[in-house]
Amino acid sequence: MVVGAMGVLMSTMDMGMMRIALPPLGEVFGVGPNSVIWVQLIYLMVGTGSMLTMGKVADIYGRKRVFSLGLLIMSIGLTLCSLSQNFGQLIASRFVFSIGATMSIATINAIITTAFSTEERGKALGLIGAVVSVGLLTGPAVAGFLIDTLGWRSIFYLRLPISILAMISAFFLLKADHPEKRQGRFDFIGAGLLLLAIPSLLFVLNRGQHLGWDSLLIIGLSIIGMVSLVLFIITERKVEQPILDLRLFYSRFFSTVTGSHILLYMSTASIDFTMPFFLIKSLSMPTTEAGLLLVTIPGIRMVVSPLSGKLSDKLGTRLLCGVGFCMIIVGMLLLRRLTIGASIAEIMALFVIIGLGMGLFTIPNTSAIMGAVPNERLGTAAAMVGLLRQLGMSIGLAIAGSFFATSSLSHSTELLSQGIAAELVEKLSIAEGMQDTLLLALLFPVLGLVISILRGREKRTSAI
Repeated sequence: MVVGAMGVLMSTMDMGMMRIALPPLGEVFGVGPNSVIWVQLIYLMVGTGSMLTMGKVADIYGRKRVFSLGLLIMSIGLTLCSLSQNFGQLIASRFVFSIGATMSIATINAIITTAFSTEERGKALGLIGAVVSVGLLTGPAVAGFLIDTLGWRSIFYLRLPISILAMISAFFLLKADHPEKRQGRFDFIGAGLLLLAIPSLLFVLNRGQHLGWDSLLIIGLSIIGMVSLVLFIITERKVEQPILDLRLFYSRFFSTVTGSHILLYMSTASIDFTMPFFLIKSLSMPTTEAGLLLVTIPGIRMVVSPLSGKLSDKLGTRLLCGVGFCMIIVGMLLLRRLTIGASIAEIMALFVIIGLGMGLFTIPNTSAIMGAVPNERLGTAAAMVGLLRQLGMSIGLAIAGSFFATSSLSHSTELLSQGIAAELVEKLSIAEGMQDTLLLALLFPVLGLVISILRGREKRTSAI
């Protein structure tokens, strides 16, 4: 448990750190927001494109091996990031780090699931969920402090000791697992098609608005992504060792719990994207203070996750997932009512509601996904949990980013035409852009709630 927690902490802390590190990194390397966002986007693209592949590799070759190797590659990536001399080198180094992070994330839930009985699975996953929250909680605050005191390189090299310690601990302490007997060759074609399809489509979603939906690059990548996705599905239905066993989706229960997982992270990505702009630009809040306020959501989630895991062992997962979505809906409805006169106490209260909703949903739904697959496919299912999270975040960020930019610009133009001072226009237009974006994003948790209510009966499988 401790070894797994260290690996998860390294990955999730990085996500929190990059949220606050993007502006200073843009200044250091002299690149704008549309370019510096790739420091974080490359992480999501690598994860979504290779998560299932890493899970399948873990099922075949052993989860301990893949997890330990992932930590080694993460350590190499951190070293390269801290030594980067230009933006291109930093992106390439982040690519290396992302491969290692994906390998560790793809296997941790399977390692935990096989180590605990069915009755204790929710509790164990709840503890891991708490670690996820710790990483997201401490990331922005730690990164802000390090950048201000030791410089941007320190957010990479100061994580090296933890990564190396986790790698050594995994090698010596994790129990060797027994991978499944291989029948047929590894599905290299499927892995390649997936790695081509998802990043292509994510690039289209993230850059389509900026480059123009009718540009040759966007049209070309759209075609490549869709064709690759169709070919991937065809391939997975024929090979002996598929990256993704499509038969899992014959179950209505499995299809709905995975779908609701994506919708959850699409919802929260919209909040993660718009609220920093609102706090810093509309409320003129210092970056450090805004970062500390934003840790409220992962902080509450960290506290609630172990409890929701225990409750899911006793009550099942359906009720908790439904209640979680309800709280997120309420929180988003209230967030979009905030104006430039909002108080810190008011904002924090709404963040608490959303954090409670996330904490009640995430671990029970993860437990439902892991419990719906046979033991020999746990690696694939564990990887899918990570894939669903990153896919949901990527889609949510793409939609929220495009809509927020368009809406804010529209409001800004209208306000300027009314003769309002430019400084006030920026505050008002960003606040109104945030309100519009969250209104659109409300569709995601509402749909997730409907799916959670209508999903099939839960069938728990023993993990041992």
